[in-house]
Amino acid sequence: MPKSFSCTEKRHLRFEVKFMEEEFSTTIKEYQTVLESVDKKLTSVITNDRFLNDLVPKSDHEVAESINLPINKEVMNTIEVHFGRAMRLTLLRGDGVRLPLVVPVDARVLELRWAVQDAVTSYMNHLYSTLNLPKDKGEGGFADCISPTNIPPKSISWRNLWKTKCLALVNPNSLCPPEGLPSISARLDVLTNKLSYHQIRNGAMITFAPRLKRK
Repeated sequence: MPKSFSCTEKRHLRFEVKFMEEEFSTTIKEYQTVLESVDKKLTSVITNDRFLNDLVPKSDHEVAESINLPINKEVMNTIEVHFGRAMRLTLLRGDGVRLPLVVPVDARVLELRWAVQDAVTSYMNHLYSTLNLPKDKGEGGFADCISPTNIPPKSISWRNLWKTKCLALVNPNSLCPPEGLPSISARLDVLTNKLSYHQIRNGAMITFAPRLKRK
């Protein structure tokens, strides 16, 4: 038989529940207040620092409520670039989209691959989230050139991609077409090679290219 409560016990239980709800509500408000305070202090530090202020969009400087603070990785990348420990590259996806990359100056091709995978995956996730598509849409693999008007895939099979594609250094002396494969000066298909071996420096552009079969 379930236990029955007396009127006094029921009133006591209601009082405890109400007290817990009020305490929880107070804790949530304190938590939000602390977060807002920390965000304001971080925003002040970043926007007033001549090396980090570019991490916050200029339009956000005037509207505190809409500020999207950079993640720790973005801050660290900016510091590493400033002190010459890392370099900025640009990935040309082949569909008119350019994605920023940051890699150590002594990085190898494999590390560049990881940076490319992170940048593309982050971009696709952001693009997919803004489209508000049904859950059964957007399945599939990575296309050579994904038009912004097409539905993006939810995920990319990088293992399959790297079977037919490799990264390549865009020829700095050639004009880059809005879409498609630009002129390349080197295929980065040896993962252990350092980027310096291919004369890749700060500001270089990278793209995808078909892999060549080795004899």
